[in-house]
Amino acid sequence: IINSLGGRSLAHEDGVEPLMQILEINGTPIETYDDFVGYNRTLPNTTVEIKTFFKGEIRNYTTLSGVFLAAVGDNKTAAGKAGLESGMIIESINGTVVKGYNDFGDIMDNTKPHQVINGTFLKRTAFNSSGWGKKNDSLEFRRVVINNITLGDKYEYYKDQGIPAWSYDRIL
Repeated sequence: IINSLGGRSLAHEDGVEPLMQILEINGTPIETYDDFVGYNRTLPNTTVEIKTFFKGEIRNYTTLSGVFLAAVGDNKTAAGKAGLESGMIIESINGTVVKGYNDFGDIMDNTKPHQVINGTFLKRTAFNSSGWGKKNDSLEFRRVVINNITLGDKYEYYKDQGIPAWSYDRIL
């Protein structure tokens, strides 16, 4: 069952919704969470066919794999200062390909605030008038290399946002 989606991910834009049950990915049956995690390790920007069951109907979707940047913030955040934008797909960090959220988490677990990293991202080249792609728009991306990304410190960010220190553990 899909628990949540990034609000600006291609899967969301293509109509995939929370509470859908994934039956197959590219024809491979998905019966357990481990099946999903095992299959969800495709290379970024790979076309994925998803068969779902939702509200009594079987539905098919075509989307792209990858870890999408759902929200980056303005140029006051570390990501914004580095030039990252919502909607980009993370291709690699420090030369390690990011195939899914587990890869991303593993990489970030081994970093520290203010560490400098390098990344390769895929940026959508086609947009509609609202500034975001829709189902029938081009799925073309261009590769963007961003070096010297200085990671932020979430505690400093919360402090800068005026969030009291006693609430940090509740946010995390």
